[in-house]
Amino acid sequence: MTTGSDTEPDRAPGPSPDPAPVPAPGTSGTVVEDTHDEVPGQATGQTPGQAGQTPGQAASRYDAEATLRLGGGTAAPRPEPGAAPVPGQGPDPGAGRAAAPEAALRFEGVHKRFPNGTTALADVHLSVAPGEFVAVVGPSGCGKSTLLRLASRLDTPTAGTVHVGGTSLGYVFQDPTLLPWRRVLANVELPAELTGVGRAERRARAREALRLVGLEGAERQLPRELSGGMRMRVSLARALMTRPDVFLFDEPFGALDEITRMRLQEELQRILSEQRFAGLFITHSVIEATFLASRVVVMTARPGRVVAAFDVPFPHPRPPELRYDPAFARIAGEVSAALRDGAGEPAVQGGSPQ
Repeated sequence: MTTGSDTEPDRAPGPSPDPAPVPAPGTSGTVVEDTHDEVPGQATGQTPGQAGQTPGQAASRYDAEATLRLGGGTAAPRPEPGAAPVPGQGPDPGAGRAAAPEAALRFEGVHKRFPNGTTALADVHLSVAPGEFVAVVGPSGCGKSTLLRLASRLDTPTAGTVHVGGTSLGYVFQDPTLLPWRRVLANVELPAELTGVGRAERRARAREALRLVGLEGAERQLPRELSGGMRMRVSLARALMTRPDVFLFDEPFGALDEITRMRLQEELQRILSEQRFAGLFITHSVIEATFLASRVVVMTARPGRVVAAFDVPFPHPRPPELRYDPAFARIAGEVSAALRDGAGEPAVQGGSPQ
């Protein structure tokens, strides 16, 4: 229960996060260990009381999600019981291209097959350069969110490798996943609190993160007192506390009304121009992808693979009126056509996926 003062909020005790998994013997490839704490977890929007969880259990689950800090390294595939690597399906748009060594995020020949036999991804090649913001569109179930889970090490590829550069990673989920008993400032502070940052420093950083997302003055409010858009801003501010080099976004604005969604797109543009992180943004909206990204990648239906990529040359931050510019409409139309008609085509249109 949070008190009414501006002191450190009380939190229900919870179990410590599980230790990071160690790759099983016989794993192909190499896992490069880093020096930062890494706590994998299952993404969830559940609050305390759901599925029989106590507040302490919910905090522990959130701890695993909110403190993903990665060092540069390669996540090698971990074969799943009874599953063989998935064979390639058709020519790959990135085949024959040398991967850029300076990539902030890189998928090389990534396959993902789940234990039930479902193949989510097939031979995915995709790179994100430092400071580049890439949006991914594709049909439902094509493996877009699976890409983020692999990048964050919440899951491992069946074959291929995933490389994450830099020292820290931010992840914004489809739901805000705020702790309902903590006030806004305490929710934003949580990642720094879990990694041992001193109270004065983490409070200053949390206030700065709230300033970046336009929530100055909301520090003392509880999540239930906020609108949906404000809760998503808090989630974004919390992720900024890790000072990420790589930022992952899993349809964060999908459940918002159109006006709030457009405003948050503009806020994210401004933050991107200030912070210059590398970003991978998952969305079903072609207009949103084209407005936010410097490159839009199109994936096929399951098993997902990259079939097209389109450069979006407009500088950041972009004015709202850009959405009505003829050049913008032309690029969005090409992305839509590739999404609608090019699902079975291996050819790359409008640019390289790497």
